[in-house]
Amino acid sequence: MRSHRRAATRRKIVLMTVATLLLLVWVFPLIWAVVVSFKSESDVLAYPPTLFFEPAGQNYKDALFGGFSILDSLVTSAIVSVSTTVLTIVLAVPAAYAFARLKLPAKKSLGFYTLATQMVPPVGLVIPYFLILNKVSMLDTYTGMIIVYLTFSLPFAIWLLVSYMEDIPFEMEEAAFLDKATRLQTLWYIIIPQVRGGIAVTIIFVFLNAWNEFLFAVQLGAVGQARGGGSRRHAAGGDHRYRGAEADREGPDHRCGEGRGPSVMHRLAVESTYNQGTRR
Repeated sequence: MRSHRRAATRRKIVLMTVATLLLLVWVFPLIWAVVVSFKSESDVLAYPPTLFFEPAGQNYKDALFGGFSILDSLVTSAIVSVSTTVLTIVLAVPAAYAFARLKLPAKKSLGFYTLATQMVPPVGLVIPYFLILNKVSMLDTYTGMIIVYLTFSLPFAIWLLVSYMEDIPFEMEEAAFLDKATRLQTLWYIIIPQVRGGIAVTIIFVFLNAWNEFLFAVQLGAVGQARGGGSRRHAAGGDHRYRGAEADREGPDHRCGEGRGPSVMHRLAVESTYNQGTRR
């Protein structure tokens, strides 16, 4: 009996040790980014690297209120991401219910078409999207970016929600129909409360996809800057990566810590969305 307990204890110790090492490997880049964001230029470029330094918030001040402020980009990213998420959920919930419960004509064909839209490489859609938005004067606008984001977030959300709705017993709907509930009332009072967890998961994924999207944001949302308009419609994450590329060209004198400040703030928005969604 004691030998079994000792063996179980050893297994737990080994598992905890391996899990801790894997966690450290995953967390180290995040910790390093946060640490560098509080370093001054001299501390960042010091060799050997300094472990103890005086924290400074100048990098965050420059990121928010300096010459390369990302505040406008953060606001724009929030508006586009939240709007895309809300519209996606409003449209995806009834669509997923229809795929999961109703006998629709050409249901399989519609389902395959919805799934096939996810197979198209985004780079192949940039030029068609550009030409269409330019034709209807929606380049570098919130409306145009939200519509573009809906084209890839809506199919993803529908197929994610379908799996949750298919797990709900039909008897619950039949009981509601016996009580003379309409199809809409059944969806609102019976189905949606049962799939709240799935809706929360979908909200997280849709928001993160829209927040982190880079290709369409730069190609379709930075036109105002290219023309001198300075509208800064591109996503904040794209702005960070653009500035990183500029830093590589500027050489070793570039303030590396200044680039980490925006990255950390961008990451905080992602983490807060995930935490709020997992509490549901």
